[in-house]
Amino acid sequence: MSAAMMSISADTLHLRDMLFDLSKPVTVSPETFDNVWPYVDSVYTKLQSELLQAYGTVRIQKYECRLRKSRTSSTVVAQDTNGKVIKRRHTSIRDSYLCNVRMKVSRPVDGSAVTIERLDEHTHSHDIEESFRIKKPSILLEYIKSEAAKNYSAAMFAECGMEVYETVGTIWVEEERSGRNVERANIVIRVRESFEQVQQQLYTAYEMMDRLNMEDTVQSERMEEWANHVQATLSTLTSIRAEDM
Repeated sequence: MSAAMMSISADTLHLRDMLFDLSKPVTVSPETFDNVWPYVDSVYTKLQSELLQAYGTVRIQKYECRLRKSRTSSTVVAQDTNGKVIKRRHTSIRDSYLCNVRMKVSRPVDGSAVTIERLDEHTHSHDIEESFRIKKPSILLEYIKSEAAKNYSAAMFAECGMEVYETVGTIWVEEERSGRNVERANIVIRVRESFEQVQQQLYTAYEMMDRLNMEDTVQSERMEEWANHVQATLSTLTSIRAEDM
């Protein structure tokens, strides 16, 4: 077992934590902000487009904690040139307002100091690790991409047992060079693709029945029979104990 390492300076970690806590306004140079923001950008999401204030001399960007999630999740689907519905990838919908932090970044257009501050008295209801569990900071994603370009798949980090963890001053990405993780990743991906194929078959079947103007009762009977087959197959698979596999 070896480890890929991304070093982080103590100053960067300190500033990252300050931009998370925001117990008081933080003022830094534009260069420092640009360097530190990628370490904490996944904590926040933009509230609106950037504004110009103070007679056009200050650019204002407002953010909210990603766990606040004030926007309603999109349910939009796309269509191809033939009018066929193409489902976007399916993700779980998180609860809203789990954290109420809102903040703003004030950046003078003349390049002077950047100020980052909360919009009100609310503090985070969670730690920074919870934010990173939901979405990794861009600096880490870029690091993983660069590592993936070397000699192993980026999917292995997320799919199969590669730990991404943090110690003082360092983020480590555990790497298994024996090839076991490659095999494990392939199996995980194959299983996920199989479930997606079953789900797509369901959508396709409903679309076909709608085009044929099939009666609702007939649709229900046929899809009930199909769902029973799926459940029976899954029951057989899930009944196998891990130690018997």
